[in-house]
Amino acid sequence: MAEKRQVALKRGMAKRGRSNKVLYIPLDVATANRLSLRSWTALERARAGHGDRTAASALAHATIVTDFLSMAGCGSTDHTAMVTARTGLVETMERGLQSDEWIFSENLLTVLGTVLNEHHRQLREERMAAIVEATEKLEVHLKRGNSMLDLLRFFPRSDTEV
Repeated sequence: MAEKRQVALKRGMAKRGRSNKVLYIPLDVATANRLSLRSWTALERARAGHGDRTAASALAHATIVTDFLSMAGCGSTDHTAMVTARTGLVETMERGLQSDEWIFSENLLTVLGTVLNEHHRQLREERMAAIVEATEKLEVHLKRGNSMLDLLRFFPRSDTEV
């Protein structure tokens, strides 16, 4: 079943690719900057002590997409950094959802800076098709009823499903 979904996703990308050659080149710098602005703003809010659910969600989104792109061979994120980022975000989000206290540890903020640097590099340098595919993969998981917290907590880095 998972293989069929993956084939369907790739088939959709292939159809778009034939009709839209832009998928084979990276995003322009202005677009990459605009797309990464949400996550960088969220990180700055968290650093300033003004983190909230929206900031945590934006950081989770960037972390997951970065990991998907890296698993697809479009990046070199350190496995330990990704695990630290995901684990730290899980702890922060669980605490925040229970107590409405959104406290990001210094260690988490540091590793998220590394993850966001890689995410921004990916947006600037990798083919748009890879970025679209990683984003669609995240959307498929969310449409299935998974939350960002579920994906951070349970999504194994070696998962090839979807």
